[in-house]
Amino acid sequence: MKNINELQKIVKDRWSEYRFVDWAIMGLNSEAGEVADLFIKRKWRDKKVDLTSELGDVLHYILAIAYLEDIKLEDIINNNIEKVLKRHPDRYNREYKK
Repeated sequence: MKNINELQKIVKDRWSEYRFVDWAIMGLNSEAGEVADLFIKRKWRDKKVDLTSELGDVLHYILAIAYLEDIKLEDIINNNIEKVLKRHPDRYNREYKK
């Protein structure tokens, strides 16, 4: 099984020659739309779909944007955790549930 570090290396190798964050942002937008399309097929058309591949593409573009903007993945994760806990302390904060 591959891990996130291997994917980050692949992304860095690919995107180091392009250096155009706008391409990565448009790619992310396109792939997020494909995830939404699959969800629509599943929810309203009762079709069996697998989101794994498209979510992988979304992750690829997120890592590309982070690389091109020199943002550490750990910083993205930590920032998101803090934001979610502040926004919804009653739903996600473990101390609240005790």
